Amino acid sequence: MSITQPPLQLTREHQQLVQGILDQVLPGIAVLVFGSRATGRARRYSDLDLVLLGNAPLPLAVMADLREAFDQSDLPFPVDVVEWCRLSPDMQAVIARDGAPLPPLSP
Repeated sequence: MSITQPPLQLTREHQQLVQGILDQVLPGIAVLVFGSRATGRARRYSDLDLVLLGNAPLPLAVMADLREAFDQSDLPFPVDVVEWCRLSPDMQAVIARDGAPLPPLSP
């Protein structure tokens, strides 16, 4: 990951929705944002690319529940979720370089 990260261009409300879904379906999972929102090139309705960090694949039913929760949410943009352990080494290198942690919600 780079030393200085651009803002992810997420409103507090949208960040709360994303974090709430993650906490409900996969509590405690480590997540990185990648793609245009992590590199500062996102537009207002650019998708949100998330990678779930872990060494073992998640059950398909859990991934389906997560994708459905994002699809049914009030987020005005699509959310794409991938698993780190299923990515190619080249893609992992790009995300390791450019990815950004989903920042914690401040009170």
